[in-house]
Amino acid sequence: MKLTIKQNDYIKVEGFVIMVLRKEKGWSKLQLANKCNVVERTISRIENGLNFCKKDHELSVINVFNLSPTEFSFVVDNVCLCIQQKNISVEYALKQMPHQVKKEIDYYKKKMQLIL
Repeated sequence: MKLTIKQNDYIKVEGFVIMVLRKEKGWSKLQLANKCNVVERTISRIENGLNFCKKDHELSVINVFNLSPTEFSFVVDNVCLCIQQKNISVEYALKQMPHQVKKEIDYYKKKMQLIL
């Protein structure tokens, strides 16, 4: 099945994945911002799916979690595909089913480790 998800929905899923990864580390938004050399507001905007600002911000956030852009995209693409297969909106999945989406993220992170 080809991934056909709107760009702004994809950005929301990216932000959600970043939030899950941050919380797994036990970091506040401010701590993540400091590690990425950005302001806390940038992290808030990313996690809320408002934008992934500049490409260098995106890369610095992903790098903090020791993920390559390819690994990060793999996780996000597969979470989007799962949401699409369930035929539900991204907003519903992220707001009403965050634990299930987090389980998908964990699954694909593990799968990615096996591939690499």
